[in-house]
Amino acid sequence: MVLAYDKLLTCAYCLTGSLLNLAKHPASTVQILGAEKALFRAMKTKHDTPKYGLLYHASIIGQSSQKYKGKVRVTVTDDLHI
Repeated sequence: MVLAYDKLLTCAYCLTGSLLNLAKHPASTVQILGAEKALFRAMKTKHDTPKYGLLYHASIIGQSSQKYKGKVRVTVTDDLHI
């Protein structure tokens, strides 16, 4: 599980540019990093916005059951944000 966090932190760091910028973003923004294109397309066409960006490819979220994916996603985002 630690390796999954390291990979996610590295990807989030690359997308934001620095750890300081990553720390400045709220958890909801960190949650959809990597899905900016889908977010703006959804806003333009008035469809549902994406739930997660780079977190979608995390193994910890993929292994969790459908019932707990949202809770795991929020927990991982909070851990990355701290």
